[in-house]
Amino acid sequence: MGQAQNDKSDVRLLDDGKYAIVVNKSGEHAGLAGYLLVQRPDHHRFPLGYAWIGTFSQEPDGTWQASVAVPYDDASNSDFMRVVWSVERLDAIVALWKARKEAFYAI
Repeated sequence: MGQAQNDKSDVRLLDDGKYAIVVNKSGEHAGLAGYLLVQRPDHHRFPLGYAWIGTFSQEPDGTWQASVAVPYDDASNSDFMRVVWSVERLDAIVALWKARKEAFYAI
């Protein structure tokens, strides 16, 4: 399996062999953001073997949100769907993991 992150700056929280949740551990937002990735080793657009399809992060008010990529919707002018807005970081991670198979990625 290809590396989805730099071992010095990111930590893989969950990995089922196809999907992974990775937390950024460096920079200004260290530990306050993470990404949902899907394995795509067979495509030239994803040289590290993964496509980014979701995120979780802490908002300025301290709450946590998680969103997954979806096909663009004209009505909402968005290509993301919020899957949770919560007080707890763990709730955002769990909701993102549960929504992993609903996420969309374009080739």
